[in-house]
Amino acid sequence: MVDDELEEKINQLSHDVEVLIQKESRQEYNLFLSHSWSYDEQYNNLVELLEDFPYFEFKNYSVPSDDPLDAETAEELAEMLIEQIQPASVVIILAGMYVNHSDIIGAEMDIADHLDKPMLGVKPWGNDRIPSEVEEQVDEVVGWQAHSVVGTIRELSE
Repeated sequence: MVDDELEEKINQLSHDVEVLIQKESRQEYNLFLSHSWSYDEQYNNLVELLEDFPYFEFKNYSVPSDDPLDAETAEELAEMLIEQIQPASVVIILAGMYVNHSDIIGAEMDIADHLDKPMLGVKPWGNDRIPSEVEEQVDEVVGWQAHSVVGTIRELSE
């Protein structure tokens, strides 16, 4: 009798997990990844980490170095960045210490804040510290683990 009840509970739990996985896999997340072009490898690794995560789909609104925005003035650049960040459900900040020396990442964080976008700070692999500016502005900070990054994206998108 106990074994039948336990088996029924396990089957129900298994079913519930499958339903959750199917629900999560249908949602596509709109992401903007703020990063330094000088550290493209970190950006590419994070994109790959997200692409490889099972049952996770996303559209990338970032501005990679091989497809820069064609702005002639700082004002044009700001307008173009607003257009890129506007559809994002989460803005991800690659939070290496180089952020302290990047005006563009600071501007992207300010735009995300102005647009009331949730921000996720991701510590690059091997980093223990992140810039205080990032820590103060982002909603969450996670390490370089796929499940942490994806789980927090899902939480911040709700």
